[in-house]
Amino acid sequence: MVDMAVMNSSQILNATLVQIFPFLANRLSFVVKILQVVGVVFVLWLIFSVSQLFLKFRDSKRLRRIEEKLDLLLKSSKKIHR
Repeated sequence: MVDMAVMNSSQILNATLVQIFPFLANRLSFVVKILQVVGVVFVLWLIFSVSQLFLKFRDSKRLRRIEEKLDLLLKSSKKIHR
């Protein structure tokens, strides 16, 4: 009697797991696809951020050179007006 109850419960459990796993597999595949999309978006954001950092560095370098040239011009104009 106990063996039959154990067999029946294991069969019920197996049947339940067979029904639940496809449901979970469908849900998990959806979650995995969302995570893949999030990963792609993150990589694109990272590339964009690095490129913006490079452009800002280049612009700041260019501005520094312009400021140095302006400083030289101001110094030379002060010498002329004395």
